[in-house]
Amino acid sequence: MKILVTGFQRSGTTMTRRLMTYHPNVSHILHERKLLKKKRTKQDIIKYANALGIKDPLNSNWGDKVPFYDNKPGPQVNYIRRWNEIWGKEARSIYLVRHPIDIAISTVRVKMEPNIKVVIKRQNTSVPQIVEMLKDIDQVLIVSFESLVTNPKDVLKEMFKFCSLDYSDKVVDMVASAKTKQLRYFDNINADRAFAYKKQTDLKVGVKHYDYDKLRSLYYVI
Repeated sequence: MKILVTGFQRSGTTMTRRLMTYHPNVSHILHERKLLKKKRTKQDIIKYANALGIKDPLNSNWGDKVPFYDNKPGPQVNYIRRWNEIWGKEARSIYLVRHPIDIAISTVRVKMEPNIKVVIKRQNTSVPQIVEMLKDIDQVLIVSFESLVTNPKDVLKEMFKFCSLDYSDKVVDMVASAKTKQLRYFDNINADRAFAYKKQTDLKVGVKHYDYDKLRSLYYVI
């Protein structure tokens, strides 16, 4: 399978990439190589992947992690559609969604954007449209970040099964507990990262204007 890990910035794509890479049947999930940005053909991508060290890229399980940063739903959805066109039945896309306020706070903390309200508006513009469009696209799994960090084994099993990988308890347990000295804190599964906005003391953000029924319909866990 050719696995695309994607979603809005700061939604957990890096962590998910790390988890998928730890699966014994996955060769590698590349880090933001954006394989389709230069309109490469399938043959070009295979050659490029081979040059990056992917063994037997035509037949092995591997992929790329590509987060998105703007408020336009078109580029994100079109990228997934193009992924499907290139790989056909081998294509799989995992789209991460995370509570919009947590994404906004995280974005400000890493200085990708100074204004929380701007980030929230950006998501309110794009994510609802993207989720609705993805429902009509085959081979796409929408994964809640909150569910992944609070109930990792069940969600990992769902992801592995979706990607036609071994989803036995032994493999799931191994991936869920995988750690190396090189991993950053934010690459590890940590339930405390869910609903971070509830724990903020220095960044106050009002949440009264959120329609929580709408958030649930967009796969957010409340």
